[in-house]
Amino acid sequence: MMNKLKILVLGVGGNVGIGILKVLKQSSTFSAEVYGACVNKNSAGFKFSDFALISPYANDPNFLPWLNRIVKNYGIRVVLSGVEEVNEVLANIHPTNDTHIFLTPEASNLKIFKSKLDTVKWLKGRNINHPKTIDLDAPTDEADPLKFPLVVKPKIGKGSEGVKILSKLEELKIFRRIGNYLAQELIGTKESEYTCGVYKSKFGYTKVIVMQRYLHNGSTCYAKVVKNELIEKYCQQIAGELETTAPFNIQLRLSENDTPYCFEINMRLSGTTSIRHNFGFRDCEVWINEQVLGQNAMSLFSITPGVAIRYEAEAYFNINDLDSISESYAKTLENFE
Repeated sequence: MMNKLKILVLGVGGNVGIGILKVLKQSSTFSAEVYGACVNKNSAGFKFSDFALISPYANDPNFLPWLNRIVKNYGIRVVLSGVEEVNEVLANIHPTNDTHIFLTPEASNLKIFKSKLDTVKWLKGRNINHPKTIDLDAPTDEADPLKFPLVVKPKIGKGSEGVKILSKLEELKIFRRIGNYLAQELIGTKESEYTCGVYKSKFGYTKVIVMQRYLHNGSTCYAKVVKNELIEKYCQQIAGELETTAPFNIQLRLSENDTPYCFEINMRLSGTTSIRHNFGFRDCEVWINEQVLGQNAMSLFSITPGVAIRYEAEAYFNINDLDSISESYAKTLENFE
């Protein structure tokens, strides 16, 4: 067992951050001392952290001074996050020494795949299957190359926020007036939707896990590991065109003739990170082993079949503990005033 790695996880209030924390605690290849940070003191992720910190928002001028102070004062070796806004900031920071590392996707990839419209353009430019898509901000007539029903969604958004299925041209005209929306052909059904974890290693291999999923409030509530060579080959094709050594996930649907169509690529650890880890797709643990410890960890991947069903749970805290977390942030802020 390695000496304890001091790891700072930013944004532990959501399911991605909590999933990362769970994985770090389950690791069999290193022991982690985990510092969980969130903008809100009422964060369930603190229950899975060894130390709790309140952080500024990523767009706050105090964020980087705060981060530098925490990294220095606590001897943090690794910083990572599942929050896109945080990753966008971290991806543009290059540590000036070897004492710590920011594990983030590449800034260029974050920029491309943040936009669902740019994602489609990227796929199209590489002759990879993609849904027919219309930019609703672009001038056009009523002869759009899409059939109803179709799906409209914000060009930039999270989960299923703002996603609607439309059946009439009059409804589509409303979203043209709203702005910043796109329309796509409706591929398959909710039963043919898959979330696929992809890890492209700096050691030259690529691993994929395919899970059929159902969503509830934009988050995976049911995930079934499946073996589908067509989907795996499709994900490998996308990975082959991507210059990255960071974990990412592909959201896709199968058409009626079982052709995969990607509708979203998330350049970050997933909300299903913990689920995947427990089915043998240990991308977060492997990422740390390879990027931080410099060890080829391909042998850690051993995917097993199974089903994961999410349920609601609670995290219990002593009131004084939460108050002390809040006070520690107030003291930190005083140093920047």
